[in-house]
Amino acid sequence: MNLLEAILAFRKSVFFRIFYLAILGLMVAALLSYIYLGCLTIFLIPLAMFAIPFWLKERRTKHLVLNGAIVFLIAALVFSGLLAQSLWSGDPVQVTGCDPQPPCPTTVTRITNVTVTPGRGAAGATYNFTANLTVPGGGNPANYELWANLTLVDGLTFTDRGAAMSPVDNSDMNLADGKQYYALLPVDDHMYIFWASVAESNGTSTRWFASSWQVGPITTGVGPFFGFAIYYGVFSLILPISFYFLLVMLFWWTQRARVERARLGMAAPTESSDTGFMCTNCGADVPAEAKACPKCGATFEEPAPATGEGKAEGETEPAKEEGVEPAAPPEREAEERDLGEDPDAKP
Repeated sequence: MNLLEAILAFRKSVFFRIFYLAILGLMVAALLSYIYLGCLTIFLIPLAMFAIPFWLKERRTKHLVLNGAIVFLIAALVFSGLLAQSLWSGDPVQVTGCDPQPPCPTTVTRITNVTVTPGRGAAGATYNFTANLTVPGGGNPANYELWANLTLVDGLTFTDRGAAMSPVDNSDMNLADGKQYYALLPVDDHMYIFWASVAESNGTSTRWFASSWQVGPITTGVGPFFGFAIYYGVFSLILPISFYFLLVMLFWWTQRARVERARLGMAAPTESSDTGFMCTNCGADVPAEAKACPKCGATFEEPAPATGEGKAEGETEPAKEEGVEPAAPPEREAEERDLGEDPDAKP
């Protein structure tokens, strides 16, 4: 068996379908991971899931539905694995916050360098959360209160807790060049998300703003991160998969409508007059001008062409006997009888 024959044999086997569904699942996971596409992924994912099997001559609706379920499962698992590894393997980075949200101009009150140290460690230890508050033109530190916020992620459960942050240097009253705050919090064996928030009071009202969130500190294995990633991945795929099944439903409806029109004789005529016929030997479709069946080789006899009005070649009119008049039609006989004439009488 040469290479071409091996490829054709693989194309006809069930393993080819498994192969292209696996590739399609990887493509969907990659599109979902490429966040810069934004809302385009909602339309690109269902189009790819439908167009590629259709291009590979997949027309059965139940196979298209099964394809959607398989690709959804593969994409959710692959995307969750990639996201979990990304969240778990990286150390927390510093984040910032202001009102309006970042990027923060230097003319507004802002918190910077929000982080936790150490970024990765043992469960049960105490971790140091820090942030830097900057107020352009200075301000009274008594009017500002900073909070360290920690969210415990346990499957689909999110539990928030916070602690007021204290200034590192109580004697530093200049907020124009930044004032550092900290909070010490014990952390258990779970996945955590942290951020900082600021309450700014002017004596009559309080304004809140927060920093961006960051994953950390890392105090557990990759398992809890994978559970969170599964939830996030499935939720992110709900809308694209819904659009895909909508495409499949429209395809099924058009196929059913076409069959129903053909059954009722409402099919639109085509421009070509070559309708062809079916081979009586093997049942294959044969073009109208074919002399032999392209599948089994059976030959077809051509019908004899007509030479007269409704008469085939070799067919002649019955000869008239000499001296015999043709019989009068029944209508004429009845008319003559009504007139009292004998149709058989001779003049």
